[in-house]
Amino acid sequence: MAVEHDDEQARVALGSGASLDVRLVVDASGHASRFVAREPGPPPAYQIAWGELHATIPVELDAAADTMRFMDWTPSPAACDGLPPSFLYAMLLPGGQVFVEETVLVGRPQGGDPGEWFEPLRARLHARLPSLARGPAPRELERCVIAMGSPLPRRGQPTLAFGAAASFVHPATGYMLGVMLQRRERVATAIAEARAAGLVGAAARRVIEPAIWSASE
Repeated sequence: MAVEHDDEQARVALGSGASLDVRLVVDASGHASRFVAREPGPPPAYQIAWGELHATIPVELDAAADTMRFMDWTPSPAACDGLPPSFLYAMLLPGGQVFVEETVLVGRPQGGDPGEWFEPLRARLHARLPSLARGPAPRELERCVIAMGSPLPRRGQPTLAFGAAASFVHPATGYMLGVMLQRRERVATAIAEARAAGLVGAAARRVIEPAIWSASE
């Protein structure tokens, strides 16, 4: 995929070989976007997690239907592996299922690859909940990497960013969804107003950019 801009529109080349002529490109493809230039700054750290969905609740967890473990920082017995401290999420689901996840809030793997920490996190999770390791294989796995503290998008560029591509991720928690939902209406309104006014190119972006990141934010 590629994006080419001129003064009034953009051409988006798709992986299929087709292309689209559009008035505006808003990139919501995530923090690793190839189409959004960022302000200078250090590379981001990462929130890294290993999650599993199981058909039955581990005996180590409270089986009450209304109980959820949220950022349980109780150390795992397997914590002496060189990783930063990690915490447990445990969410009980209908039908006796449970989703469990071991998470490092923020860190930088020494080798630079966040995937290096997946296996140690899996080992921590199973050491914390040993009945998981002795039971059936999980129904689903989650490998999660969230960039923390990415520099903001550069103002005035032809491709607008939204969501993680616009650095909406909170640098201390990794949360993003609330901010994204909060801003979606005002960004959509700004796009509609720019279109109704017949604005294109840089003139349209000057109307829309303040809705994505205001001066106070």
